[in-house]
Amino acid sequence: MLAHGPVRGVQHYKSTEELLAFAAIPPLKKLRWLESVRRLVNQLPPETQAIMQKFRRGEL
Repeated sequence: MLAHGPVRGVQHYKSTEELLAFAAIPPLKKLRWLESVRRLVNQLPPETQAIMQKFRRGEL
């Protein structure tokens, strides 16, 4: 637990090397990946999507 309460939602840590590797990926490839993920998420049941949104907002 932190001074501001429990950690909720999604948190990531990436090393400098990982960030540089991601920066080297062409923008079009990143956009295609993002679109693929969006399509996948949109196919999930509404209940699952609602849970994911709550998790991202730190409500779970």
